[in-house]
Amino acid sequence: MSAMGYIQAAKEWLQAAGHHLGFAYEVSGAMGTRTVHQVEAKAQMVVMRRPLFNGASDAVNALRDIGNYSAQELGFETQAPILNAAAPVADAATLSEGVRQSQIDLQGMKDESDVFLAPKMVPANGGGSGSGGDVNNGRASDDKDAVHLTDSVETSKASDSPDPNSPSSPPSPSSPPIPKPVAAAATPLKTIEQCLLLAHATAVKAATSEDDLQLWEMAPWIEAVLAQVILGGQAGGALAVQAAARLLRARHERKRSRTRERALLTLSQVEAALYGSLADEQRKRQRDGQGVDVFVGAYSAPLPLQNQLKKELAECYIAMGLLGAALELLEEIEQWDALAAVYSIAGKKHAAEAIIQRRLRENPMDAKLWCTLGDLHNDESFYHEAWRRSHHRHSRSQRSLATYKMRSKDYAAAATHWSKALVLNPLNPNAWFNLGFCLLRTQDFIGALNAFTRVTQQEPDNGEAWNNAAALWMQLRRFRRAFYALNEAVKLKRENWQLWENFARAALASRQHTQAVRGLAQALELSRGERLHTDSATGVVRSLE
Repeated sequence: MSAMGYIQAAKEWLQAAGHHLGFAYEVSGAMGTRTVHQVEAKAQMVVMRRPLFNGASDAVNALRDIGNYSAQELGFETQAPILNAAAPVADAATLSEGVRQSQIDLQGMKDESDVFLAPKMVPANGGGSGSGGDVNNGRASDDKDAVHLTDSVETSKASDSPDPNSPSSPPSPSSPPIPKPVAAAATPLKTIEQCLLLAHATAVKAATSEDDLQLWEMAPWIEAVLAQVILGGQAGGALAVQAAARLLRARHERKRSRTRERALLTLSQVEAALYGSLADEQRKRQRDGQGVDVFVGAYSAPLPLQNQLKKELAECYIAMGLLGAALELLEEIEQWDALAAVYSIAGKKHAAEAIIQRRLRENPMDAKLWCTLGDLHNDESFYHEAWRRSHHRHSRSQRSLATYKMRSKDYAAAATHWSKALVLNPLNPNAWFNLGFCLLRTQDFIGALNAFTRVTQQEPDNGEAWNNAAALWMQLRRFRRAFYALNEAVKLKRENWQLWENFARAALASRQHTQAVRGLAQALELSRGERLHTDSATGVVRSLE
């Protein structure tokens, strides 16, 4: 439901699923460190597991678990960097076993990051655990009391308790008190609970904008699942669930320079375990009654399709400069346009053209291949050919033509091509933004305003679109609407003094004098006293007289 945009309904279903299990899961804070060299503990986000009634743990433990395998059975080496960030890491060849070209490219690559896979929690109250125990570099503390007690978190309120008429409610007021919350990362979780935590992570992703903060809000849910394979040597759960957690974690780490190599090793290991030779070996062993069922729990975990995962791994190889491994994966999943692009990056345009020409002989109506050929030769005739062969239904060819015309500064023709592309695919904020830019250059202010308005509707966190729309409202002398648009723009780009100066001008024109003073003060502060819009300052002074 979260993938379809029903965020609130998805949260309610997740809460109901937790109530059926007898637990509520929530994000709380605890003191800990995230790097090897960090001395002073800082507040970290952790997931807390709060029982809703007495005996909830016994009820969940009585459930028959599925796919409850150890780390070795799952195919994840215990010394792999994704399991123990501080321990010595095995060679990359061990991690990428079964991956043909990458077995050579990853040779010698190790996780040398000083960033822990999960935060290391510090003990609280003189030896107790402030958040479910001391998780030492991703390993659970040996102090069993510290793992299972959380003295720093208050007992749940009565308003959070389930309905008294529910069969899961305490039988009588004389029942013993409900146990206190425990950190999920320090608690053995059934596979169904791990799936629920990953569902919470995907709900966070669907409910927030795509930025760095989103990744950190997802992190505690993922870390609680990853901690299961190292929790006192206990079993980690179904392979598909653990692989999904590692995949989500790798997507976070690949965007950080300090953990980029670990993300590559993780993706390689997940691909080998699910779809590579490791998965084939597990299927052979399963036929003999010994192997792990690779896809147990797969329908309950956010796993991509095989081709999508391999394409994502290929993109990671390209980002790290491992073009040989990327070429092999792209050819395996028949991503011919991406394969030609990689050959072009490697300076082998003849090889790229040979691949495209060979594929066109087999399928001359493939418009995407004609566009790729146009990209190789920088020739617009191939884009026109793609448009013709697709019977005017291929939006990518029109976008390529529009980009080609923009490079030659023919903005009127570019606007025409952008309009044709948007008729076929209107849910493309970048195309709407480029259309607005082209119409602005051709002095079509009304059309440009409509285009930038569509951008803000589809991508509300696009500060440039809000600013451009405000500038056009100012041009049309609709100052109040310009002020509202700039009010949204400065929320997204607070460090831009030009936006604050425009904000002050629009506020003054719409008689918002207090906001005009605020905008001038921010512009003066951000420009270090070098910028002051004298007309706006004069207008503010006159309004006070």
